Amino acid sequence: MTRFTSFLLLNACLLAFGCVTQKDGATEDTQQEVADTSEDSGTDTQNVWDDTACDEPEGDAGQSYEADDPRVTMSAGTYDLSAVDGQYVSLDCATNISASQPMGGATSREVYLTLEGSLDYAGPYNVISLQFVEIVGSDGPAFDYEAADTSGVTFDVTGFGPNQAAYGELSGPLTITDAAGEELEITSLVVQAWPEF
Repeated sequence: MTRFTSFLLLNACLLAFGCVTQKDGATEDTQQEVADTSEDSGTDTQNVWDDTACDEPEGDAGQSYEADDPRVTMSAGTYDLSAVDGQYVSLDCATNISASQPMGGATSREVYLTLEGSLDYAGPYNVISLQFVEIVGSDGPAFDYEAADTSGVTFDVTGFGPNQAAYGELSGPLTITDAAGEELEITSLVVQAWPEF
């Protein structure tokens, strides 16, 4: 009897200890899962690229233009750009506009503008990024400026010419910065009859 009683007491203790441990472990696991879930959902809602719809104008093609010579002009601080080479292409929820001006020799000035949405209609498109660079042959960039903050700045499409050639301009000033922290202010950027790729 004594052995049997000891055996029962030992099993009862182990069973009780196991239940307590399992219960505590389950509580901790549940809390961890709740914390992970709320963190993941918070991250997802902050990611603009997870949106299901493009933020772009709808329904109005704007002004209809006659065929014209393509040109992109820009004023940024003491620099001016007057480009006739380049195009735009729309992929998914973004439009990339590129423009290049030869400066002589192997040097060129280039501007790259990325907008939210595809250029199907007239109206304001949010500016995602803007880069202004001067490239000197195989030596690479002589300067490279990029916009750190584009919030509140739009590219306003006024209409289209033949073959969906785009017309528009930057809505207002935009500050661009190089790696050394030097700032330039873009006071105007105008797109005329710019061809689609």
